Amino acid sequence: MAYTGPTLTWTMSSLSVPATPADAQTVLTAISASVTATSTWEVRSEATGWIQLGTVAGSATPNQRVMIIRGATSNTCVSPDTTDADTLFIGIAPDGGTLIADPLGGATTTANMYGSDRFSGCWKMSEDIAENSGHYIDQVFTISSAESIGIFLRNSGADDWWGAVAGAIIQPPDDFDGEGTPGRIYGMFTSGDTNIPTTFWGSATAFTGHSTYANNSHHGVFRPLSTGSFATISRQDVGTGEVQPKQKTARGTEVSTPVLIFENSGNGYYLLGFLRQMQKLQDHACRDIIQNGSSVDQVYCVSAGTNADSDALGFTQS
Repeated sequence: MAYTGPTLTWTMSSLSVPATPADAQTVLTAISASVTATSTWEVRSEATGWIQLGTVAGSATPNQRVMIIRGATSNTCVSPDTTDADTLFIGIAPDGGTLIADPLGGATTTANMYGSDRFSGCWKMSEDIAENSGHYIDQVFTISSAESIGIFLRNSGADDWWGAVAGAIIQPPDDFDGEGTPGRIYGMFTSGDTNIPTTFWGSATAFTGHSTYANNSHHGVFRPLSTGSFATISRQDVGTGEVQPKQKTARGTEVSTPVLIFENSGNGYYLLGFLRQMQKLQDHACRDIIQNGSSVDQVYCVSAGTNADSDALGFTQS
C-alpha cells in the first residue's frame, strides 16, 4: 500500500482588523470574517463567545468542525491548560456532530460539547487579550486548505504572533497507518498563550511541538490505533541551523526531509508520520510568500514576527 491522500492547495487570506483590539469578542468577529473569505472553510454557527468552523460542502472531510472559544471552561480545557476569560481557545471535532451544550454555559458540566462524537477539548491559542497593551490583537489572518486550517493573531505593537493549526494535519507513511482511506490523522497544534518564538525549531516543546507545561505550546492528535483517544505527541527535535531535516550528501546534494511526529504510547515511541505539507524554514518573516520562477505562490510562511526574519513554518503546495 501507499499514502493516497490528495495534495492540498493552501491559500493565505488578507489581514482582518478587529474593531476593538483589546476585546476578545471583536477578535472572534475578525476570525469569522477571515474564514468566511476562504473557499475551503466556513462559519457553521456562532454566538457571543464562540464560533464553530467547518469545511465547505463537497469537501473530502465534510464533517470536520473546529471550535474557537473565548474563555473555555475548566471542564472543557485539555490538560494542562487552565481557563482564562479573555483568552481564545481552540478544539477540533473531526466527525462533527451536533452541539449538545453551549460551549460556554452548558459545557461547564459537559466536557464534550459534541456528546458521543469525538472532541479534543480546548487548548489556548492566545494570551489574555484584554490584559494589557502587549497582548491585544489588531491583525488576524488564515492559511487554509480543503482539510486543514491555520488561524494566526498579531499584536503589531510588539510584532508578536500567536495561533493554531487544526484538521488532518499529519500525513501517515501509508493509508494503513491513518484512519479511513486515504489515511488521515486529525489533530491540532497551538502556540498557547506564549507568542511564537524566533527559534522554535530548536526545541521539541516549542511551537509545532508539545510542552507539558500549562498554557504553553501544545500538539495532539486522535490516535490511529485508538481513534477515540486524543493524545499528545512528540515532535522531532530538528535543532537550530542548517541541520535536520535538511541533510547534505558528501558531494553537496541537499535533501529536505519532513518534520517527523511521534506518538508516545507508554510502551515506547511510534512514528505517526510528518506534518502534512508543512515544513521547516529559516530566515523568513510571517506572511512571507515564496514563489517559483513563474511568480506562482509555492509556500506561505508563519513565524515570530512580520518585521524580522526567524524560524518559520512553511505551508507548501506540494
